[in-house]
Amino acid sequence: MKQASADRSRRHYAWLIPATVMALAVAALFWRERIRELIDPVDAGRLGEQRQQIAEILPVRPAQLPRLAPREAFTRSLARSFTEWQPPLEPSGHYDPAATAAALAEARRNLDSAGKQNDFDALLDAAVSPRQLFWVVEQALSANNTRFLDPADGRRIMTRLRGLTGEAAGDVLRVEVSMLIRAVSIPDPAKDEIRLDLTIDAGAPVDRVIRHMAANKMIDPRDGPALAARWRRADAAIGETESERQNLAKCLGLSFTDAVEQTELAVFYNVGPASGYIWRGAAMTVHYPAHFDTTRYPFDTTLFTVMFGATTSLDSSKLSLAPYALAGAPLEPRLSSPPRGFQFLRQTPSLVPVAVQDNSNSLPRPALVYVFQLSRQLDTAIWRTFIPLLLIVIFTFAATLRALTTHENINSIMTSLLPTLTVASVALQLTASTAIPGNAGGTVMDKIFVSIYLQFFFLFFALNTHHLKKTSRVMLAGSVAAFMYGVHFFF
Repeated sequence: MKQASADRSRRHYAWLIPATVMALAVAALFWRERIRELIDPVDAGRLGEQRQQIAEILPVRPAQLPRLAPREAFTRSLARSFTEWQPPLEPSGHYDPAATAAALAEARRNLDSAGKQNDFDALLDAAVSPRQLFWVVEQALSANNTRFLDPADGRRIMTRLRGLTGEAAGDVLRVEVSMLIRAVSIPDPAKDEIRLDLTIDAGAPVDRVIRHMAANKMIDPRDGPALAARWRRADAAIGETESERQNLAKCLGLSFTDAVEQTELAVFYNVGPASGYIWRGAAMTVHYPAHFDTTRYPFDTTLFTVMFGATTSLDSSKLSLAPYALAGAPLEPRLSSPPRGFQFLRQTPSLVPVAVQDNSNSLPRPALVYVFQLSRQLDTAIWRTFIPLLLIVIFTFAATLRALTTHENINSIMTSLLPTLTVASVALQLTASTAIPGNAGGTVMDKIFVSIYLQFFFLFFALNTHHLKKTSRVMLAGSVAAFMYGVHFFF
């Protein structure tokens, strides 16, 4: 009778063994793919005396790029502005409230009669006040929860604004930009910022730069031909005077939006004899805010959006930024060193031109966006934490199944093995927690350990209720569920 009862008990629990093995196989499959994506290193040579392991850099997904407000949003806001926007009632300077209200009503009637209520260009040309355009841009961007728009739309809006203020848009200076990030590091672990060491090259045709300087009263238009001839000489010393350096910086200089600190270490100029471009090269160091998402430690990845803009207040009606087509990828793995414990995961293949509105009191200006993603390396966490924890889990589950199927050593496992392994897991968690950033609480690693404690809890009750077959099997199923909850974080 005892042998028959033992056989039935083995059959009752036999289904748990292949189910657990299958669950572990599926988890290992997803785990392997995750590890392959996150920590598949390529040998990047030696930088100094330390061997650098940098992951293969993948392109940023379209969904990870800054979202642009569509033109349809500005068309709707423009159409609404002729009925919902109210001109200020207080006169100021040359502003006349009555004349603005009358012009607005007339523009609305003209649009209705021409059937142009949904035409972006017609609506924009019919705008009567710069304040109306401020209202339009703010409404469109707020409705789409973004500050980015298409650069052509931004330039079109700024051109119309200059027309409303009585200023000529002038010649558009198209500046082409390339960038190479040589290193990314964390100089001070106590600060949430990273340091970028990079080189920026910005250039434009010499004739366009001369015309732009003359249009903005940086130089006398009569001095333009002589200046262009001097720059094109092979032995030219471009930027030899302070005023010339300042003027070239206004035309070709770029700054980082939201940078904590930026320093130009070296600036040099040259004119390409074949292209006819004047180039401004600058070696720079930039300290940039780095708000790492540590709640997913050790799987945390952080996407950084670095934005370049003109060093002066030139707007997008007079300035157009474009990525240099021959520059290649901005980030060169063999010349860059990610922060310690991190790796580069994704990046934009080239700079992305956009127009951006910084706040509700400004209109769009041109910018170039570069996006890259840092991911924490899992090597240390896997070998020092997760593999020992996995061995503890497997050993505990296997011992519990054997005890339930053979009805032997149940009390020994409950009174000795489970408490010992629980203490071992607690010690392992305390050791692993020393690597968790100090400002992170409730991380993924903490949740994984909590799921293991739940598994021990269910296994304890499965052993304690071994004489109640259904209850024991429910407890075992609960232990598997707790384990799979911890495993799903690796997907």
